[in-house]
Amino acid sequence: MDQKSGKSVTRTSRNEKKQPFYSLVGNRTPAAAIINEARTSLKTVSTKRPYTPKDVPRTLFGDTNGNQSSRPPSSFSLKSKHFDFPDSRPSSGQNLPGKLSPLEHKPIIPENAIPHVPTTPKKSDKTRRRSTSRSRIYQSPSAESISAVDGQKPSLPSTDSGERRVHSGPKLRTPRDEMKSLDHDRSSSAESKNQRTLKGHLICSGHDSGYGTADSRASSGGPIRMESQTDILSDVDKYWSQEILPILNNLSKDRSTEQLILSIETLYQLLEIKDLLGRKAKNRSQVLKVIYKFLDTESPELQLKIAQLILEFKVSANNLVNVCKLVFKISKEESNDSLFVNGHVMNSLLEMLQQSSSAEDFNYDAGIYALGALKLLSANELLVKYLESLDCVKIADTLITIPLKTTEVRSVQCLVQITGLLRNLSEYERCRAQLCESRCLLHLADIVDSHQAHFDVCLNVARIFSKATTFHDSCLVLSNYDTLFSSSLNLLQKYIQKQDLVVRVCFYLGNLTAKSEESRLKLYSCPNSITVLFEVFNFYFNLRQQGKDDAISLIKLSVDDAGRSIPPAEDVLMKLIRIIANLCISEEVGSALTRNDQCLDYILTVLEGNTIEKNEELVLNSVSALNNLSFYSVTPNANVVKRQFEVAEVLIGILMPDNLMSLDDNLEAMIEVVRVYGNLSRLPEMRAYMSRKKIDLLLITLLDSGRRELIYGCCGVLVNLMMDVDKRSIIKEEDVVRKLINIFQTFGPNDWRLAGLVCQILWNYTCDMHSSNLQFSREELFSIFEELKSSLCESDAMSLAHDLDDVGMKLMKSDYREHFAPVAQQLLERISSLMAQFR
Repeated sequence: MDQKSGKSVTRTSRNEKKQPFYSLVGNRTPAAAIINEARTSLKTVSTKRPYTPKDVPRTLFGDTNGNQSSRPPSSFSLKSKHFDFPDSRPSSGQNLPGKLSPLEHKPIIPENAIPHVPTTPKKSDKTRRRSTSRSRIYQSPSAESISAVDGQKPSLPSTDSGERRVHSGPKLRTPRDEMKSLDHDRSSSAESKNQRTLKGHLICSGHDSGYGTADSRASSGGPIRMESQTDILSDVDKYWSQEILPILNNLSKDRSTEQLILSIETLYQLLEIKDLLGRKAKNRSQVLKVIYKFLDTESPELQLKIAQLILEFKVSANNLVNVCKLVFKISKEESNDSLFVNGHVMNSLLEMLQQSSSAEDFNYDAGIYALGALKLLSANELLVKYLESLDCVKIADTLITIPLKTTEVRSVQCLVQITGLLRNLSEYERCRAQLCESRCLLHLADIVDSHQAHFDVCLNVARIFSKATTFHDSCLVLSNYDTLFSSSLNLLQKYIQKQDLVVRVCFYLGNLTAKSEESRLKLYSCPNSITVLFEVFNFYFNLRQQGKDDAISLIKLSVDDAGRSIPPAEDVLMKLIRIIANLCISEEVGSALTRNDQCLDYILTVLEGNTIEKNEELVLNSVSALNNLSFYSVTPNANVVKRQFEVAEVLIGILMPDNLMSLDDNLEAMIEVVRVYGNLSRLPEMRAYMSRKKIDLLLITLLDSGRRELIYGCCGVLVNLMMDVDKRSIIKEEDVVRKLINIFQTFGPNDWRLAGLVCQILWNYTCDMHSSNLQFSREELFSIFEELKSSLCESDAMSLAHDLDDVGMKLMKSDYREHFAPVAQQLLERISSLMAQFR
């Protein structure tokens, strides 16, 4: 019997009634059998996910061999002096770029456009020295200042009144007064700006300096009347002067760090209440100037509180870069993770990152450090919950598309941080689900295709895929991306010596081929796909043989179930052989690989040079690959047929008695070996070889193991062995009938496939049996008859099952009707005729 189907035919016709249950299925294609049958030896191979280390120490780019010359530094000094004071004007004499200089042009006013005014006495030097800036703001322009325009001293024309009102209001002004007011506005623009600045200062400080009083209104014109409005403060102004300003004034008086932290927290809360945060917030610059100077403290908690407030004011340019660097600097220390628990700073960073919608608008310098901080913090499981609640995966997915539009160095550095962040988030189920729900996985696949020159980016994506593809839904998403497989093969060729990348690419390719027939065909159809896989195999096999594992680019050794370190070359070989085993599940690919000399050579070489005790997973994967290849042993020109005795000889060592002493440790390997024998025993030459080498005796011994899967495989081999009349004597000699009855009674009520397999052995065993060569005792024959008779009542048989839900019961009924009842009914008829010999 082949280890794929567990049976060969259903009900035979009268003319074919004595035909044995042979493994080949005549009216079914192997592919259909693979899909429809639950128990199969064409099985996918599992393996451990490669070890993913934490970033210790936490850095911006990790310890890789990429180009570090143009990278932003992970360590730096950051003080208050690095921040630009917002909304400040340069002092006199500064020549800063981007600042407007005064115009040198002076307008020429026609002579007839300026009325003549009387000359007023000049002030003495003593009086002029006593004049203040405030007096200069409000004093009326002199005749000299007006006549200086054209260099002539104007004369005053006569008026009807003979006397001009000096302190007249707007309604009583003469045209001459209006012109003087116009000239006053032109000549004192700088003073009026100082006046507005002073006015703002007076409002903010909440003091009354005397301006805006009744006396001042009586002695001034329009500008003074504007000042009169400052005594009517708005609610926001009152809130500012009563609540915010005292805190700002008292910050410099706080002596301890704890007091400063409390004051900053209070300040933030009060500003938030009245919506006084943001880029257009009132008095924003005044707050920033005060809090910047406290960044020189050494307290990470205080620095983070200040950074949060700065981010809420939506700073830009150099200040944005520096505050992101500050947050990154704090996040580098794992001991500071607890400071981020409330999630406010992370939320502010994510909001800042979302503000740019194009590659041109995106602040890459700030983005690199902001994303770097989020990447480091996402290594903390507690903080991941906050990031998840902030839709971090979806935001990161949006950000991926921005640097993808350009190949600028900073955009690649930004991608390193984004993919590093997603690498950490993909560890958690809900975040991984968001990866599937969004187009993030497909965008990452785009990166593999377009950024192969950037090792750090590709390594992060490979780590993400390694984690995501351990789940079926992620595999379905990625299997639809056509170019992923060719891009992955290109990575294997380009970075063949980078074990940390190669092992992960092989791992996620193994996951994809394990879960999807579409993935198997897409990978195999890539140009030179098998050649590339064998090139990688040969490279790491030779490294391992030469003992040069240390020459491989390695992060950290993986560890097996027993806690033993797995050498890096061996780890790659395990993942590669797993890909081959999974590819063989496809009939098209498996039939082609079974004719590939190199494929069988590599597998046998691995098995000959390793033991189950020292290299368990490598041996298991190799035997599983051999099992899947041997399923196609009926394929014309199959190498596994040409070299069937070499294959069988290699496998004998795993079934030697020494291994039987530790059955639990080697159980999985023995199951795989028995399955290979089950496939090969379809060949007459192999059945003779197994009998000659006493392999059949070993398999009969394993019938008493009590291990269901192992017993199932051994029964499959016995079905095929009973094809030959000269092999049947061992059944009686080794008391196999009693063993089979015990298996039927023990496992039958819960495993009707195995019960049907026992019936197939007995059916083949009793072919051409009659009274002259009866190989049963009376007790054995009647025991078989009673078991079959009671089991063929379906309702009674189903009542023996326990603890099954509706789905489980449905599957059991299907197994009973398809795999047990047909053969059991035929066997019952034959046993009934044989029992007549004893009557």
